[in-house]
Amino acid sequence: MLVKNQARGESVPVVRVGDPKAQVTHEAAIGTVDQTQLETLMAHGLTPDQAIELVISGMLRPAATEPA
Repeated sequence: MLVKNQARGESVPVVRVGDPKAQVTHEAAIGTVDQTQLETLMAHGLTPDQAIELVISGMLRPAATEPA
């Protein structure tokens, strides 16, 4: 994940389903960091870069610790 003014991200989910009646979705998403979260963290003394890093690492941590 890149975080800066000229960052680029792509999300290309692949969902394979063998049952034609099944309805499935994916959890991939691309978006911006919530400004309210950043402002709250900065109000507690973090720099903007520290706040962004903390929010992103918090989003990625569950995915990194769950078994594949």
